[in-house]
Amino acid sequence: MHKNAKGALTLINRGADINSVDFFGWGVLMHALSNDMTDIAETLIQKGCDVNAQATKMKTGLHIVCQNHLIDSIHLLLDYGTNVNIQDGDGDTPLNLYLASIPRDKTPNMEIIKMFLKNECDWTIENKQKQSAIHFALRLGKDGLEIVKLAKQTGFCSPALLLSVAQDPRMVKVFEKYPETKRFVEENSGGTL
Repeated sequence: MHKNAKGALTLINRGADINSVDFFGWGVLMHALSNDMTDIAETLIQKGCDVNAQATKMKTGLHIVCQNHLIDSIHLLLDYGTNVNIQDGDGDTPLNLYLASIPRDKTPNMEIIKMFLKNECDWTIENKQKQSAIHFALRLGKDGLEIVKLAKQTGFCSPALLLSVAQDPRMVKVFEKYPETKRFVEENSGGTL
């Protein structure tokens, strides 16, 4: 166990405020999660840490672990009912950050995507740049297309949402690079690109 985390648990066991924050707005749970210390994070959650607390730039623990692809910590937070639709200071949801930070040569973890669907993640939420999770998914090419198909099958991606994404001028290069994505969007949005 990390010595700082062990010290924090000792203080909490002696009555310290479990949700107090440091100078940057980070609580002990945020520190445990960002270091992928899921055993400590789970203990903190069980003791009453706020899983939806927002720190610097309005990020929650779920935003941070999604952006850094800390899979065990993502599982933990989703298992404990963290709000998957909270937006950070840029308007991004944790799913947006997860999808946006997947390297082009890596395959998305479909188990994580299914967990977001199970937790009723709102795929229509747009960030300040007017981009939703569908935008980020479609940029991933074939793997992203599979994510969007799954979202559509489960009722989280409507033809209207697809049409809205299709009409975004930033998506032109995506459709040029991935013609199968363009075909799918045309066939399922009712529009022609």
